[in-house]
Amino acid sequence: FQPGGFEFEGIVPVAYFLFALCLGTAAGAVLRRTVPAMAVTLVGFLVVRLGLQPVRAHFMTPVTAVVSAAKGGPDPTAGGWMVDNGLTDASGNAVFGPELHALCGQATGEVSSACLQNHGIVLRAVYQPADRFWPFQFIEAGIFVALSLALVGLTIWLVRSRLR
Repeated sequence: FQPGGFEFEGIVPVAYFLFALCLGTAAGAVLRRTVPAMAVTLVGFLVVRLGLQPVRAHFMTPVTAVVSAAKGGPDPTAGGWMVDNGLTDASGNAVFGPELHALCGQATGEVSSACLQNHGIVLRAVYQPADRFWPFQFIEAGIFVALSLALVGLTIWLVRSRLR
């Protein structure tokens, strides 16, 4: 479910191909030149595809898991897509390295588990569960199919208007 693998599995690659084909056809109909249409297609595809990547994490509301920073145990985020994570104190404020070592650091540089527990420091993980892989595939494929249909409509309109 991690970015980088998501784009090469499921139905999304087919939707990418359909969009690129429709974009190339529309660019050719508008520009009526092959090489400039190819360049517009490449740039346009990359802009749309890479522009959608940061939005993907918000197709559905991410889940937040809070686990003890002091104890090991089963990872609730296993197989999911980690959107954000970090240590937080009892008030929900982020705790970073220097603060953590000032609070709980020992002479050895290690952080005491008991100290983490005493200060209520927990690990907060915001993630998309692994079972959302297919809904995300359908959402992203739907976006690219909708864009493809709009481009087909534009292409048909352009060609018909030139034939009149």
